[in-house]
Amino acid sequence: MVEWHKEMHALGYDIKECWRATSAEWLFPNGSIVEFLHLDQSIGADKWLSAEWAAILVDEATQIGEEDHATLFSRVRVKVEVQEQWRRLADERERAAREAGLTSERDIAYWRSDWRQLAVYATNPGGKSHEHFKTQFVDQSRAHNGEAWESRVTVNIPGLGEQTLGLRREFIPSFLTDNPHINTLQYAATLAHLPERRREQLMSGNWDYFEGQVFDMLSEEIHLVDARDVFGGRVAPPLDWPRLGGLDHGTQNPTAAIPMTRDEDGFFIVGYWEYYAAGPNRQHIEGIRALLMLDGRIDMEFEADPRMWHAKQGFARNWSVADEFAYGGEPPEDRYDAEVARQNGIRLRQSKVERVAARMAMERMFEPDPNLVFPSWHPRAGEHGAPRAFICKQAPNLWRECVNLKYVDGNSEETVKLNDHAFDAASRVMPMFEQALYGRRRAGAAMQIGYR
Repeated sequence: MVEWHKEMHALGYDIKECWRATSAEWLFPNGSIVEFLHLDQSIGADKWLSAEWAAILVDEATQIGEEDHATLFSRVRVKVEVQEQWRRLADERERAAREAGLTSERDIAYWRSDWRQLAVYATNPGGKSHEHFKTQFVDQSRAHNGEAWESRVTVNIPGLGEQTLGLRREFIPSFLTDNPHINTLQYAATLAHLPERRREQLMSGNWDYFEGQVFDMLSEEIHLVDARDVFGGRVAPPLDWPRLGGLDHGTQNPTAAIPMTRDEDGFFIVGYWEYYAAGPNRQHIEGIRALLMLDGRIDMEFEADPRMWHAKQGFARNWSVADEFAYGGEPPEDRYDAEVARQNGIRLRQSKVERVAARMAMERMFEPDPNLVFPSWHPRAGEHGAPRAFICKQAPNLWRECVNLKYVDGNSEETVKLNDHAFDAASRVMPMFEQALYGRRRAGAAMQIGYR
């Protein structure tokens, strides 16, 4: 606020006339108001549910929870008559610019500069809403090559029907050298003594590092590959490569299905396709079967969520979600019909892998090995330092969840149970491959996945 007062004084405004210290408000002569607010963590953003702002600018935005951000953003709204005032003012500014002899469209656009509702977030990596800003802004910006993009959503508005609405978004990265008000080298020397993750966050603006990160070894350059490069231009592995899938079931939350295979050199390729959607079981069955047809192995088995075997479906008789997947719908009572129906289902096995053990197995498989040479299909072929497992670009949700997965707290082995459906699916199958790789065979079908 001190800096604000300096700027306003330099522009000729009377601080005594404009400043309201008790409410931390600045009143412009035309009636516009700037409020300086803070978020009370015990109350959250609900205290401003009836507010109406033309714009909101949030500092240290990742320290505020995602729900509070949604509430604050919902308050960015203006009356139609105010929007009309903005448009008339813009028309007047454009007319004055043209009368002054300006002809460049760029100059005209600058002088027009009609106001619009907006939200601006100043952020550092880490904090409560790190994943929200990373997925909604940082990752999206990467996908759009650093250019601004439009986030679109279709909603049904009472009285207006179905409408497709868009919001223009942009991520503007900032670096240590961008701040003209600090001694860059002195500040860098201070940051250099921080732990590596925090140093990378504050010095380099690296959103791939954050406190409590589980798979901190994951790197796009090393671990993220294109399945078509691995399979010689094809979308699926050769038919004789071993396959096994992992499945995490949901209806309100997404159901995720992730396949895994192994090449001739013992490297694991995870997620060369991905099923990830919310909805009814019939939709999931049809969607996964369609991907299995493209894979060429409709008989692939999936290590699945044990809760799918709870028999809670039906009225006259009970069956489980696992039964529904196995038969492609309600299990027929007739034995012959049941055998025929199995041709329309998905082969499941009840997973017995514990969550912590599965996560530890994934860490071992993702950890780069200085003695392991990258395979011939990898961009770093021939170099040392390869991991045992790679994730395919064809499984974007799995990659997003793995790089954003974090521990509950600094003393826990448990990970946060939020937005982790593809991770759960993969975690059920990867330990099975690890056990097979190192020869720890057990009796039964669980180990029969093609290793010699």
